[in-house]
Amino acid sequence: MRRWMIVGAAVVALAGCKSGSGASLSLGGRTAQTPRADDGQPAADYSHLPARTSPRLTRSATLEPGRYAGDLVIAAQALTVEGAGADQTVIEGRLIFAELGRGGSIVRNLTVLGDVVFDSHDNELHGVQMRGRVVDNGVRNAY
Repeated sequence: MRRWMIVGAAVVALAGCKSGSGASLSLGGRTAQTPRADDGQPAADYSHLPARTSPRLTRSATLEPGRYAGDLVIAAQALTVEGAGADQTVIEGRLIFAELGRGGSIVRNLTVLGDVVFDSHDNELHGVQMRGRVVDNGVRNAY
C-alpha cells in the first residue's frame, strides 16, 4: 500500500509506509530515492545457507534456499519468481526488473540485500524483504 503526501508542488510516494521505508520523488519521469533508515537491528547472518549464482531469468522459476551472489535479473515479461522464504532465499546483489515496457512480473518470498530496480511497469513484490533502496523508473509497480 502506498500513501501519498503533497510537498509544495511535488507528490511524494511513501513506499511500504513503515518506519525506515524509502520515499520516492518523481522528477521528470525518473525517480530520486532516499535510502532506508537504519532500523538499529543487527545484520542477519545468512552464512549457513548454500552459496549459489544469481540467474538472469527469462522464464518463471522457483529458487531453492540459498545465498545467490550477484544481481537477480528479471529479463522477460510476466514471470513469477518464488523464493523459499525471506530468511531462506537471499539475493546478495540487486533485484532488477530489466524488461522495458510492461513487465507484469511477480516476485515472492525472498530477501534482497541490494537495491530493487524497476525499469518496467506493473510488477509486484510479495513477502520480499529489502535491505537497499527502491529505484522505481516505471509505473504501477507494487512493493
